[in-house]
Formats: sequence, C-alpha cells, structure tokens
Amino acid sequence: MINTLKSILHSSIHVRHQTNRLTLVESNDDALLKEVDLLLTRFVKDQGGLLKNAVVISADSNKEGCYFSQYSFFLNQDTPDITRQCDYIIFHQKEDHLRVILCELKSSLEGVSPTSRIHKQFTYAECFSRYVIDIVKSKFDDATLCLPVTYHKVALISFPNVAHTAPTGMQPQAVSQLPNTTTKEGIQVFPLQTDSLGKTSVLWQSLMQSVA
Repeated sequence: MINTLKSILHSSIHVRHQTNRLTLVESNDDALLKEVDLLLTRFVKDQGGLLKNAVVISADSNKEGCYFSQYSFFLNQDTPDITRQCDYIIFHQKEDHLRVILCELKSSLEGVSPTSRIHKQFTYAECFSRYVIDIVKSKFDDATLCLPVTYHKVALISFPNVAHTAPTGMQPQAVSQLPNTTTKEGIQVFPLQTDSLGKTSVLWQSLMQSVA
C-alpha cells in the first residue's frame, strides 16, 4: 500500500527527509510552533528522501494561486469551508493495517476549541484521504492493498511553559518519550516544548507509537 501511495501522489507534495530528519513547518508568521523536526533512524529511511513504511504529504499552502492550495479544483473555492486543508497527512503502515494521521501544528489549545477551524480541516482532509485510498484500491485490483484503515486526528501544540526551558536560541533535546497526551474534541493533543524560535525535535518512532 505504501509504495503504491508513493507512486500515485504528486512528487511535489511529498515531505522528504534531509540529514536524518523530516521537518514539519507552519508557514504562518505569527505561529508559536514553527518547526517540528521528526528525527529518523536508518531503519525507516528510504531512497529519495522518502520513508519505508510511511508517506508524509504537505496538505496546506498559504501561497496565493498555488496548484495545491485546495484538495480539488472541481470545488468552488468561494464556498465556505469546503476547501480547508490540514497541515500534513501521514499515511503510516503499521503491521497489517494502514493509519491515516491528520496532523495540525497549533500555537495553543485555542486551536482545538469547539469553534476552531481545525475540525473542518480534519473533516475534509479525511474525505480527501478516503478518496486517495479508494483510487488505489480501484486502480490496483490487489487483495494485499485492502488493508484495514484507521483515521487519527493529531494536534501538535506549542507548550513553552514547562519546568525546564531550553536555552535561548537552542532547540530542546529530542525525547524518546513524548509528554502525556490529552484528547480534546476528538483530537489527540501533543504538547511540545519549543525554543525561543518556535522549533522543537521529536523522535519519529516515539510519535508513531504515541498516536492512539
């Protein structure tokens, strides 16, 4: 399934690793959480900057007129909400099933409040993900592609107010165990300590193991 997804998704939206890390970026200038480095081991890295058991795509763009600024140009962009996207979609094959992790970077818990736009972002990201998976199953009539699929909503939240802050201008050390997560409005929330530039590092394996 993962190799098939790699081949059918446009190469421009793949997020590729460099120097043993895959970086998630929030482009909003006012964001408190600007970058999350997912640190990789050689066991998960594949050729061309891709991963062996996962596909990570950037599913959000603030660039005006960007070709990937919405999931489908068959939809009227003036219709409220339906063109909303989430920041990243991670297709992760874990043992005998496929996990679709819809991921948003947020500055605070306000970003997951009941009235936040994150809920519509996740709704339409899931619709798009289901469409992509259905295309794979339809085009490639192969029983091995018919894996059980689960969907997970994840918010990475800037959480600088912890007991041990990082030195100014330096990234906090990546941790093998993520902080305790909470679930709010059906979204799994990961509070991440950041440096003064809004950057942090997390082990890829730790994040994948923590997504419920």
